[in-house]
Amino acid sequence: MKILHVIPQIGPEQGGLSTGTIAICRAMNSVGIKTELACLSAAEAPEGIPVQRFKPGLHLTAASPAMRDWLLKHAPDYDAIVAHVVWLNPAHYAASAAARAGIPLFLASHGMLDPDALQHHRLRKLVRWHLGVRNRIRQWTLVFTSEADRARSRSHPELEDAPCVGIPNPTDMPEQAPLPPDGEPRILCLNRLHRRKGVLQGVEALLKL
Repeated sequence: MKILHVIPQIGPEQGGLSTGTIAICRAMNSVGIKTELACLSAAEAPEGIPVQRFKPGLHLTAASPAMRDWLLKHAPDYDAIVAHVVWLNPAHYAASAAARAGIPLFLASHGMLDPDALQHHRLRKLVRWHLGVRNRIRQWTLVFTSEADRARSRSHPELEDAPCVGIPNPTDMPEQAPLPPDGEPRILCLNRLHRRKGVLQGVEALLKL
């Protein structure tokens, strides 16, 4: 089996979207599923994962005619496409290419359909929702990482009956991590250190507790 993952960009500056996608690709590779990435202007390819890079066009929508044309031509080479983007043009390219090739398309939303996320740049997302995202999204199988992610995203009235699957985020755990003192609980936080995420405030609160 050969799976193509489509994402606007990869790199540390992209936070969890990038690292989560790369982890999913490596997890698939570990069980014999061949994976490749298609993205825009990646600085360097993740080790062990072939990457198709394309020159981006309009920055606001991540447009790339080169990516669109390549996907339409090469989608039949794959058994399925996983789009790791909701609002930008690579999602539209992946949907069109998968439909033409007659292969399944999965949408890994990475929390982008959560009610809180939908309020961020709300007007821009409403415009894109009514310009085609709403129709395309009902043709995809949504991929959620947890039951909470599934429940919150499907609370949207137009997503409550959308087909979906649950696939937890794969995480590489250190084999020799130091044990917490005196049996205290150890907490693993998967997030990027951005003020909007509130991770540092959470760590400070845990230290006080």
